[in-house]
Amino acid sequence: MKLTQYGTHKNQYKGIEPTGKSVTVPATHIMRIVNGKVEEWWALEDNLGLMTQLRLELKPKENKK
Repeated sequence: MKLTQYGTHKNQYKGIEPTGKSVTVPATHIMRIVNGKVEEWWALEDNLGLMTQLRLELKPKENKK
């Protein structure tokens, strides 16, 4: 199932104070159904796209030597 999630950034998220910005996050959910019941459920959501919309600063981890 493909879907698009919509929302408004109203609460703190990963250290970012609420911005009031509207965000859109596309997603794909795959379910394995056996005898009418969901046995497995996988979800792939664009979290990088969400963080980019909220202007979260992304930095590579520093190597510890």
